[in-house]
Amino acid sequence: MQNSNAEYHSKLARSYSRLAYIHKDKTLFEKAVHHFTVSIALNSQDAFTYSHLGEAYKRNKMYEEAVLELKKAIALDPDNAFFHLRLASIYRKKGASKEAKKEYERVLEILPHNKETKETITELIDTLNPALKK
Repeated sequence: MQNSNAEYHSKLARSYSRLAYIHKDKTLFEKAVHHFTVSIALNSQDAFTYSHLGEAYKRNKMYEEAVLELKKAIALDPDNAFFHLRLASIYRKKGASKEAKKEYERVLEILPHNKETKETITELIDTLNPALKK
């Protein structure tokens, strides 16, 4: 793969992101963000790259940035349940219960017949309900 290839930068970014998370290394995180950004510049229609960048931000407790990237991924692929789950988990970390519940409900719309997913998400929504009543 060439350096001008979006897939190359996306894969390299995911590797740096994982290493940064494992080693708690800010320099590796910055390299990951750089390569995700280059990948997006080369192919702005790759929803998975936005999702991976969002996860990298989440791992570094940069929740606002993570939300923005996940929303971009969802705009490109609105029926991807994984993206909605990832966004819901970020909202939970931020304490944004209403937004998290909305994303979990969207997952149930996308995967209505998956029993395990439905049970798990129903439990998660139930844990959010007390926070929503405040």
